[in-house]
Amino acid sequence: MPEKDMDVFQQSGLHRALVRARKEGAFIDYELECEGTKIPVHKSVICSQSKVFMAACTGPFKESEGTYHVKDFSLIQVQCMIDFLYTGTYAVPKPPKPNDKWGTDDPVLHAVMFAMGDKYLINDLKNCAKSFYRSSLYHHATDVESFLQSVREIYTRTTDELQHGRELRRAAIKAGLQKFGTAMVSEACKSLCDDVLRECPAFGTDILAPLMKKTEDERLGRRCHFCGIAHPPEDYMTPLPCSGSRDSGEFGSPKTNYAMRFN
Repeated sequence: MPEKDMDVFQQSGLHRALVRARKEGAFIDYELECEGTKIPVHKSVICSQSKVFMAACTGPFKESEGTYHVKDFSLIQVQCMIDFLYTGTYAVPKPPKPNDKWGTDDPVLHAVMFAMGDKYLINDLKNCAKSFYRSSLYHHATDVESFLQSVREIYTRTTDELQHGRELRRAAIKAGLQKFGTAMVSEACKSLCDDVLRECPAFGTDILAPLMKKTEDERLGRRCHFCGIAHPPEDYMTPLPCSGSRDSGEFGSPKTNYAMRFN
């Protein structure tokens, strides 16, 4: 887990006391059930951070009797949510099975945790998951399959109508264009990519939009943000440095002359 993000969501003395009380079973008055496993919790902890749990515990529902059943998420994911409610962060667990693709920075888990925060109205969890998701894409060796799986989770579980949902989708689109590119449609990932595009047509529209908005001149050559010279196309998402300043001997090089033909 990124050290900088850990600093933001750092544990306090109160968090440590709550975790100890939970481990010791002190004053437990509620439980969450997932996949047949019951997880003891404190109402004061979960209800103070989630309006959904508050309504379930105080309203005229059967969940107010003492058990809340979670059906849309796995047991590991629910445990991560509870860890966050008690500590202000969550740690990616070790693989429960040898073939499971759980890693120290799995973008799929962070996308799911964002969706869980969205469903149970836990804004701090959404902020934490969004930060971890971005970090897992750019600061760690995330493979293209994990990225595509995370896209599926983002586009099927969240909406772009809310600000955080839009930000998470933009992070996925930016990573798709800048980092993964043609790897998404390679022979090894073509089947998975086709499945994701079929299940999430909005992803295909979103990832094509930045390219379709380019004018014909921009597709032939882009204008450098630093020197004003138009360069041949390379990366459409980031500004290009100029090939040489006007005061240096590099200016007027064959590369620069070729670029100037696009002015």
